[in-house]
Amino acid sequence: MQDKIKFIIALSQIKGVGFRRSHQIIQEFGSAESFITTCLKHPNRIPSVIRENCTRSNITQALEHANRQLNYCEKNNVHVLAYFNKAYPYRLRRYDDSPLVLYFRGNTDLNGSRMIGIVGTRKMTSYGKWMVENLVKDLRNYGVTTISGLAYGIDTQAHRVSVKYGIPSVGIMATGINQVYPEQNKDLAVRMTQCGGVLTEYGINVKAEAYHFPARNRIIAALSDALVVVESKAKGGAMITADLAFGYGKDVFAFPGKTTDTYSRGTNFLIKSQKAQLIENTEDLLMAMSWDAIGLSKSTQPTLFDELTEKEHKFLTEFEKNKAFHIDQVRARLQYSSSEIAAMLLTLELKGVLKTLPGSRYMIV
Repeated sequence: MQDKIKFIIALSQIKGVGFRRSHQIIQEFGSAESFITTCLKHPNRIPSVIRENCTRSNITQALEHANRQLNYCEKNNVHVLAYFNKAYPYRLRRYDDSPLVLYFRGNTDLNGSRMIGIVGTRKMTSYGKWMVENLVKDLRNYGVTTISGLAYGIDTQAHRVSVKYGIPSVGIMATGINQVYPEQNKDLAVRMTQCGGVLTEYGINVKAEAYHFPARNRIIAALSDALVVVESKAKGGAMITADLAFGYGKDVFAFPGKTTDTYSRGTNFLIKSQKAQLIENTEDLLMAMSWDAIGLSKSTQPTLFDELTEKEHKFLTEFEKNKAFHIDQVRARLQYSSSEIAAMLLTLELKGVLKTLPGSRYMIV
């Protein structure tokens, strides 16, 4: 397994080979190892468009880099998650621009049943600070994991309040796993690893670069079942994240503000353009997402189980505890054909056992 991951890391380090092309390469050659072996032994078989990037020198450097990454991660309790690992976030895996490999330090499940992104301006106002405090505090009994970008302002507040109330919080980094930007959040990042964690697609010693932040934002958007924009100018990182989440078909929410407030212009625009649903409090979010408090939701009626088929029984046994889940989870866990899954989900919905949620998600009721 370690060798397999080494070749994945090496492939991800070859300059000029982006996310989408990397996935295409693996499909074409069968594995990263097969591709790299071909680069070294039969370079003429490499597609001409990337051949000049796949020289023996470049491949050797990429493999050496991969070995350094693995050695560091092994010694520093960093989990290396290749796209084929079970622990790799399934919400992210389904997009063709997903990273081949992620680096994670922490102790939470990146495939939790309820993932909520909280983003906003770095220049947080007292209004934004108060809104985040109340939003996160009121989510503490709902089995959520919060996600943000470890930046100043709203991001920091979302992580800090999550830690305060014992809610797992994952910070998506625009640096290597051994760097924290801004440096003032180093202590916060350490506390987060005790209940949550930090996640990045970048290798060790990678510093923050301007182009890393939009890339980081796509991960926040992809991981979130719901994305909440608390405060934002008309343009900024939070607006980029909201656009990405909207494009991914995620549920986007925004708190409204005064039309004269600079840091409410972005959220007001998202609501006005119907890219985000207006929420005034946590209850609005919970109702829109159909999230019940963990342990307080109504259980499926026992009498109904007598009317279920064997496959439906298996499905409910597999997913009952997870509450909200994505259709990709169904495909991954159950060895049924796509047509069987579609028919089963429709039948269960008609029986009143299953509820359809936005973003190809479902919940057993």
